[in-house]
Amino acid sequence: PLALWMHETNPGVGLAPRKDVERQLEAHYRGKGASLEEAEDRTARFLADVREHAGLFLERGADTYGFIHLTFEEYLAAVAIGRQGQLELQKTIDKLCQHLSEPEWREVVLLTVGYLGIVQKWEELASRVMEGILTHELGGDQRGLNVVVAGQATLDVRPAGVTAETQ
Repeated sequence: PLALWMHETNPGVGLAPRKDVERQLEAHYRGKGASLEEAEDRTARFLADVREHAGLFLERGADTYGFIHLTFEEYLAAVAIGRQGQLELQKTIDKLCQHLSEPEWREVVLLTVGYLGIVQKWEELASRVMEGILTHELGGDQRGLNVVVAGQATLDVRPAGVTAETQ
């Protein structure tokens, strides 16, 4: 969820102010039932743990955090979008189609299809996402881009990431 928030807030930048990161993490923990004090403690522990043990999410200057590489943010954002679809697939489709024409979101779209079809082995769900992308109409000079993106995603997950019918 943190990576998705960061990508929605500043796509392609990969950085966020420390206070905003802390607020997002605290809200996440509060949404999981933690008290305000517990959420603050978990946030502090999370930031300390990733700094000391993981090296994936770092302080990238004075009071600024970011992933070690933008690709990690994109992948984790894709996982968050894919997980939203476990309960309601249309949310995943809508989120991807909302950003379909934005270059900063292209990798997230492709990675979401890959996460569903290859990592989770949910070829049917990945296929339904692809069908949602294919039927999403873009206008103006973006017309047909949905077909190009769907083709790229299909190539990325072949041979088994989506159903043969979708391929």
